[in-house]
Amino acid sequence: MPRPTECACYICIARSLTPVKSLELVSEGKALFPNKALARRALAIAPPIGYDIELYDPSDDMQSALLALASLVADVQSQAQKTSIVQHLFFSENKKDWNLIYPWLDFFADVCLENMASTCKSFELQDRVLYIFPLLFLGPLYGHLRHPSLVRETLSLLKSTPRIMKNIFHAWSFASDSAHQTLILHSQTLLLFSDAANAIKITTSDNVNMSLFTDAFFTLPSGPKYSSFHVFP
Repeated sequence: MPRPTECACYICIARSLTPVKSLELVSEGKALFPNKALARRALAIAPPIGYDIELYDPSDDMQSALLALASLVADVQSQAQKTSIVQHLFFSENKKDWNLIYPWLDFFADVCLENMASTCKSFELQDRVLYIFPLLFLGPLYGHLRHPSLVRETLSLLKSTPRIMKNIFHAWSFASDSAHQTLILHSQTLLLFSDAANAIKITTSDNVNMSLFTDAFFTLPSGPKYSSFHVFP
């Protein structure tokens, strides 16, 4: 229980549970991209093709895109502090922003979390990707009030972009394998989409009928991506 002199409002308690690095990342993003126009401009640049995190340091465009995502999360946080309800970035009314967000989100999850980084800068990028990923889906205030449209919007998102479920599983798997601090947040992201993903039925290339959730789970890498001693602090 908070001490009597501390603020006990819902928003402040939720904020206190948010990892410090998440808050720092959001603040840094907002400082670099203080308005949406600047953030959108950074995200409008297409992700690189053929990037290998084991061979190359991240480019300036990659670093800028990640902080632009953090800036957009900061806007969500600001609105949530006023209403106590998070207006998620993936909601249909935010389609303009989401169309810029998803190519980078897909790149960060699919390419930057494919193997363990081999340089300090790329290692730091992976760390930040693991923090920004749940921020984009859960919002910065973990434990926030459910938005009345949340169930409908998660279902709509997975129907329009089913690949997102594979991204979510991929990030969760990497966080688990690397013993990352954000593992519980990636697990919460999985739970956020689990009902919708189980409700969507698909037919695989092998002509097998299964849920989108099950299909995404079976596409997880079959083995470890790196040695067990490579873990995040």
